[in-house]
Formats: sequence, C-alpha cells, structure tokens
Amino acid sequence: MEKDTVYYIWLSLACGPVSTAPPKLFSHYDDAYSIYNADDEEIRSLDFLSDVQKSALCNKDLDNARSIIKFCIKNKIGLLSIHDKLYPTRLRRIDSPPVILYYKGILPDFDNTVCIAMVGTRHATNSGRRAAYNISRDLTFAGAVTVSGMALGIDSLVAKGAIDVGGHTVAILGCGIDVVYPPQHEDLMNRITISGTVMTEYPPHTEPKGYNFPQRNRIISGLCQGTVVVEGDFKSGALITAKHALVQGRDIFAVPGDIYSPMSYAPNSLLKNGARLVTCAEDILTEYIAAYPFTLDLERMKRMRKQIFETDDHVFLPRKVASPHPEETGFYNRDSSSESIHRVDEKKEKKKILKFLGKKSEIEPESKPDNTVISKKLDTMTDTDRKVFAKLKGDSGVTVDDLCSEDMSASDILTSLTMLEIEGLIEAMPGGYYKRK
Repeated sequence: MEKDTVYYIWLSLACGPVSTAPPKLFSHYDDAYSIYNADDEEIRSLDFLSDVQKSALCNKDLDNARSIIKFCIKNKIGLLSIHDKLYPTRLRRIDSPPVILYYKGILPDFDNTVCIAMVGTRHATNSGRRAAYNISRDLTFAGAVTVSGMALGIDSLVAKGAIDVGGHTVAILGCGIDVVYPPQHEDLMNRITISGTVMTEYPPHTEPKGYNFPQRNRIISGLCQGTVVVEGDFKSGALITAKHALVQGRDIFAVPGDIYSPMSYAPNSLLKNGARLVTCAEDILTEYIAAYPFTLDLERMKRMRKQIFETDDHVFLPRKVASPHPEETGFYNRDSSSESIHRVDEKKEKKKILKFLGKKSEIEPESKPDNTVISKKLDTMTDTDRKVFAKLKGDSGVTVDDLCSEDMSASDILTSLTMLEIEGLIEAMPGGYYKRK
C-alpha cells in the first residue's frame, strides 16, 4: 500500500463521491499530497470549489483516513488511488472518477482486457435470467470480463454466469466493501472474490442508501468498453447506466425482449434508438475482436459452449470447466485509432440514444413540463427536493458541488437529483451537470 494513500483517502472524504472537484484540483496540483500541503488561502481562492469543500480541504486532520487504512490492512481490503498504475485508465477519464477504489479479490488487467457491463432489472423474467447467465458465461469463455452491480435479478445472473465457469467478473457496490448488500448475496460475494473482484468507491461501513446506486452506475459503465442492457422497465436503473455509458462515449447493446412484457421496455426502446442488438455473445465480441486479437478467443468460446449441457428448464449450468483465460499474453491497446473499427454512423446512433435517454417514458411529451405539472409533482416531494429544484436555473447547469451548502449535504442533494430526474423535472448533462427540462 503506497505511503501517499492516506492523502488520497483524505481527499476523497473531503470532496465526497461523484464530485467533479478532484480532476480540477489535479489540474492545479500533481497529487493528493500536494493538495494536502496547499495553504488555506490558496485553497479558498479556487473558485470551482464550494464553500463546504473549501472548509473540508482546509481541515488537515488525517485520523479518519488513517483509521480506514488500518481497517483495510486488517481485513485484507485493497486500495487503488486515482494515480496508481493499476487504476483503470478508462475510469480515470470519466467526468467524476473515484479518487479511491476499495476492493477485494483479484484485479483484472482493465486496460488490456475487454470489459463488458451487463445490467438489468431486479425483477427478471425467465428469458432475461437465461440470457444474462448464458451471455456472461460465453463472454467469459472468450476471455472478456463482465461487470455488474451484484443486485438481485439480472446482476446476480451475470456474476454467476462468469464464476460458475471459473472466470473473472467484477461487482461494483453502492455501499462499503465490508457491507453485504443485498444480504442474501453473502455467498455470491464470497464466490466472486475467489476469482474476480468486488469494488466500491465508498469507504468501509458505508450503508447502502438509495442515492448511492444511480451514482455507482457511472463506475460500472466507466470501466467498460460497452454496456449491455438485458431487461428493465421505463424507470429502470439500467437506463441510468446506459445514459452514463453514452456520455462516457461507450458502446450500447441491448437484448431484445417480449413486446408485451414491461421488463422489455428498456432494451427494446434502446434498440429502436440505435443500440446494437444482442442475441448471443458473438454479437458483442465481434465489435472488439480486431482490436484485441490476443485476448479474445471466439473459437475457444465455441468449443467450451459445446461442452455445456443445457435444457429449457435449467439456467445454472455445470461449473467444472477449464479456466476461461486465454494462454496468449500479448495485447493490443484499444485506446488508439482502432476505436473506429466496426463503427457505422456511430455518432448518429449515439445521438439518437442520447435523445431517447432524455425521456423517461414514451408517453411523456418531449416539451418542457408546464408550471401546473411542475407544481403538482413538487407538492408530493420533500423540502430538500424543492430547494434543489429552485437552485437549478438557466441552461448552463450546475454540479452537485455547486449545490452543496451548510444545510444540504452531498448525499441529500444526490437523493433529490435522482428523484427529480425520475419525475422528469430535470435532466443530467455531460460533465456531471444538471439542469431543468
């Protein structure tokens, strides 16, 4: 564990999760140690920091950070600072990258591996469960790494599809690394850490609050080249992940579903607006095989799949198979001009999906809600929701950091922003900004 880690933990606690302040601070300072040693006058002169953040950054008490490090050492919890060489490059480039990642298990080589996010509803249908499990399993056979949120439903099937064949999967939590959520996934979490990774930006002991999960989704998509939406209704968190993915410049895939099932709304709507259709793992892998010829092995996947016995009545399949990792050690870095491989009208497709993701339901009008509608919705919401909405004025947008004040914490604001977005009163913009519709 690097000696400077204590300063990165201090910085993450001072700025809070989902903050856009750290990347701006790093444009002025080399590292967290330099920020810690900056004098108060210098910190208070930085106009992109809120008053709350300035006060927190002027507090040089490291006791809490040191306590966290001791807990992590005692419980064999790994830490990755944003400047660590093992920190995923793709994640470092998003608008609000975590300053610190806490993890258990084995870290994959994120930068030289195809990572695919798979997300969907907690109320999965049998068809959705089967699709999530089998596609995740086959991606693993080919040498890809799946990333999900370890929630009930689709997320759990994604994780099981990988670990049942001895593969690597990554689960991103919306709570502390020492908190099992949902509680019934304790065994699943333990199994993931044997060959994969459980990871979070939240410090130990952080309870799973509702506002953590929509923000956690930006990490799921940020780690990956592409995001697959399996199932979800019109208010599904899967659509939030898809929106993060589009803003981050990632690929969007969707598994088509029964047109009469509410759980098919999210994937089918994304498909109508430009997402790439997925019926098997090959539909995803063919997008990346040219850029990763030494880490993806489609022929191996096909051979291993033939060995699997499956019936219409079984989702969970035999576990005793060979390791999914290809023997080749070479790699081809996709962060180059190869990004354009297999892309047809990509900008047009992403523009269509972004336009769709600005709507929460097909029955909602695209025009701005009128004052009567706004008033009725605000009447059913909390005082904090109304205060946050009142602060969102003009078209320029504001960040969570801008909204923080002595009487409103970042967690309260995140909760309100999530609820206001679900109600269709505000919209998220690139760069971590929010504005009224």
